[in-house]
Amino acid sequence: MEILSEKIIGKTQMRNNFSSFYEKARNGESLFISDRGDIAVALVPIDILDKESLIIKKTPPISSLPIFGMWKDRKDMENSVKYVNKVRKSYFRR
Repeated sequence: MEILSEKIIGKTQMRNNFSSFYEKARNGESLFISDRGDIAVALVPIDILDKESLIIKKTPPISSLPIFGMWKDRKDMENSVKYVNKVRKSYFRR
């Protein structure tokens, strides 16, 4: 694929004139941003992107993971604060 040279913009030029390039992309023009001669980023109108890839998916709650509650059947850990204090006490005896 050959890219027209007028569609390639240096990153410094992009930074200094962002609003004009933003308007071009908003009006349907695709632009390519180069870093030291290598094309690194494309600024494209949102219309040509797959809308599904833009959806931010929420992470599942930790309670739905299989590791959650793995010690729920242990009777010695019913009160977690007491259990931790008991374990710490054995480490910090003087």
